[in-house]
This record gives sequence, structure tokens and C-alpha cells, in this order.
Amino acid sequence: MSISDAGATAAAGEAAGAVPSSSHRELSEKYLHYGEQSVAILISDMEGFTQTTRRLGIVHFASMILRMRATLRPVWQEYGAIHIFTEADNFWVIFPSAAAAVRAALQAQHALADYNATVQNPDFQIRLSGYGIEKGVGVWQDKHEGKFYGPVVDHAFHLGEDVVDGGGIIVGEKAYEEIKSLEEFSHLKFEEAQDDDVVFWKVSGEQEKVYKRSETPHPNVRVEQLLSRTSNHSDADKLAAIDAEVKQDLKKYAAVMYGCDWPSVAEKYSTETMLVLRERCAELVKAQMTKLGGIRVEPNFYIFEDPVNCVIASMNSREAIKAYNRNAIAQYGRASSELSTLQIPFNGAGIHYGDMLFVEGTDVHWGDPVNTASKLGEDLARDMQILVSAQLWDHIREAPTVSQFTAEKRTLTASKADLTCYSVAFRSQSLQNSSSKVNLVSDSDNTDVLKRLGAMEERFERLEKTQGEILDRLAALTAALISEKSQ
Repeated sequence: MSISDAGATAAAGEAAGAVPSSSHRELSEKYLHYGEQSVAILISDMEGFTQTTRRLGIVHFASMILRMRATLRPVWQEYGAIHIFTEADNFWVIFPSAAAAVRAALQAQHALADYNATVQNPDFQIRLSGYGIEKGVGVWQDKHEGKFYGPVVDHAFHLGEDVVDGGGIIVGEKAYEEIKSLEEFSHLKFEEAQDDDVVFWKVSGEQEKVYKRSETPHPNVRVEQLLSRTSNHSDADKLAAIDAEVKQDLKKYAAVMYGCDWPSVAEKYSTETMLVLRERCAELVKAQMTKLGGIRVEPNFYIFEDPVNCVIASMNSREAIKAYNRNAIAQYGRASSELSTLQIPFNGAGIHYGDMLFVEGTDVHWGDPVNTASKLGEDLARDMQILVSAQLWDHIREAPTVSQFTAEKRTLTASKADLTCYSVAFRSQSLQNSSSKVNLVSDSDNTDVLKRLGAMEERFERLEKTQGEILDRLAALTAALISEKSQ
């Protein structure tokens, strides 16, 4: 199916989510669409990323991620991987069939067992939560960044990231239908299980070891140093020397990661519609983040040298998305068949501050700030919350600008661990409108600036009240129009 054919199908099903032809062109330039080609998606995840990083440091865990990649990538390639994408401690792999993905996962278990047998220190053994596999159509692959999207990807990610444990293999319903009757897997046991509404099968049993162990040197010198760290785990002096050199790449940053409920958009409309809306969200956020010095690392991930600017830019991004969504609401009744009526499903953002490891020319940009920001922003934030870690809040709370924020303390749970954080906001809309100016001057000037802001605040609050009345009236009219259409 061509991109235009896919768009026509989506538009026929959901007129409100129809994608304009100009957006089709943008998508075809940026994404490879597999269309009706059925592929299998394998997602793997390492165990204990956050806990291990905090206990042994990011240099240690970076070396373990790189060793895991060096061990498993040849297996994926040997078993016919179409595309391989890595994201921190995750592998995302596209295979031509569910059978190929299962073969590869079974051999990956052998590869890790063989590696771990050579390592006496358990801190240097590679442990995966396991492998999640599902099969389907409609996959979209970013040509530049390599990541891929679609309902089947979301399903496999849920299985590999949230469900599987103990290094096991689980397959979704469509993958199971392909492999259940294959002779080569007749000796395996398939145990049906369920997680909420998701049905899957646990795969167990021995498979003959046939993979060929291989490893090629990495062209990046720093990556090779980190890999050599795992090879010298029993030599304390060598470890200390390697660590001392690698730690030169550590630098303190505030990391912010935001989360959106994109699967719900894809499920209701189409993956195509979701990607267009996702691009619009990324543009809105980029404008606010870069304005205050943010460096884009990934589409939903930025770092800042100034942690206060990071918080302000994150709140400004939220306000920009709110404004976009208000405009989308206003489009109802005027352009109900256009993509512009859809709102961005912004869950919120998470922010943390600390040491990060950057290796130039690679995707190594890891550290506790990334892990914690991801858990706060992608896993925990809801209703457009901006969640700031307790450590970051303690670090910035005495800054003059921060006195203009509100902060509500929260204790949330992610991955069986409690996280103390603060949900932050501007005290008034007027401060949001001027916040970047406040923070871009020196601390010695902040007091005078805040005094001037205080003098302006009454005028802004009057305008804000008027704006609120207009928005309330608009919301009432929108509700009436929607009610009239439903009748």
C-alpha cells in the first residue's frame, strides 16, 4: 500500500483525523512506510538500569550496555534482521517473520549465557528482562533517526519493556499464530498468559545452539575503552585507569523528557495521523527549549546547562501545547474534517539534574538524569504535569526566579521504586509570558526585573480574566456544537 493509499483508508475511517496531502509529502520524505508488508518486531530490555546506574555509576552501566550490544547485534544480523535500532538499554529490531524473531531470541539467550559464563563478578554479567515479539503491518520507520512506529511496535514494546521478565521470551497473538504449528518449534512449550487486556504466550524450552560468536572492533576509541572495561573486570588497576579517563566526558546537565499518549491517537485515527501530530508537537517544544539554551538529544529529550532555564522552558512548552490545543478546540464546527481539530495528547515532562556521559559521534548520552527524567516524564506525568526531581528542586529552590513558581510535593512509584518529586507551575500567566526574559539576565538583575514584573502583574491578571471568560464561552459553544452533531 502506498502512503497515499494508506492515507485514503485512514481518512475514510476517521474523517476528523484525515491527513492533508502536504503532510503526506512530509511523511514520505522522513519515514519509510512498510505498508501491508507483514514484519515481526522484537524489543529487548536490560534489567535494573536505574538501580545499577545509581549503585555503580553510569560509566559501569554504559560499558555493560555497549557489551550487550556487541554481543547481540551479530545474532540479530545472522537471523535476518531488516533493521536494528538501539535506545539506551533497549534493542528494537525488525525481522521478516515471527519465526525469524523467535529463532534470534533463542540464540540471543545462548549468546548471553555463554558470555556470562566467562564472567565471575555478577556486576559484570549481562541480564535482560527478556524479549517481546509481535507481528503485524503498518510499520513506519524514521529514515534519519531509525526509530519505528505503529500499533504492532507499541504492542511489542509493551511486551518487551513492561511484561517479560527473567530473560524470557514472550510473543503476541499474531506472532503465536505464525509459529505455533512450525515443526522447528514443536519441542518448545507455549504457555498462554494475560497482562490486563493483553494476551501473550511465554516461550520456553531448549533450542540447539547454532549462533556464531563474532565481534568487530568499534571505530570509536571511547567506546572501545568502555568495552575493554568489561574485558578487564577482574583487574582493579586497569578498571581504575579506564574509569579515570572516561570520566573526563562526564558533565552536569539538567535533562528533560516529555511524554505523550501517541498510541491512543494511532489507535483512534492512524499511525500516519499520529506521526503528523507528533511532528507538530516536536516543533512547538523545540521552539521553547532552544530559545533558553536547550540542546536537542532526541525528539522528546533535551539537556540544559542551566537547570532553571530547563524548568522554565518545560513550562513554556506546556503553555505552547495548551495554546495549540485551545486552537484545535476552536476549529470544531469550522473544519471538522481537518487534522487541525486534533489535540496534542501531552502527558507532561520530567526533569532531573546530575552527571551525564557523552561520547561524541555515538548515541551514548546516558546517566541518572536521563533515567529519572524518563520515568517522571514518560511513565508518571499525567494531565500536563511538569515533574521536577527532589534533588533538582533542592538545587534550584533558592534561585530568585524560582520564587515565582509553585511546587507541589509528590511521591510516585515507578519500576517498584518510590520517587519524590515536585509538580511545578508559574504562579501567574504573566510570569509565563515574561519568564525567559527573567532568567536570561544575571542573578544580580533578577530582583529589579521581578519588581517590574510585579508592577505589570495586575494588568496581566485583568487580561487573563477576560481571556478566561472568552475561553469559557468558547468551550460552551463547542460543547453545544458537538452535542448538536451527535444528535
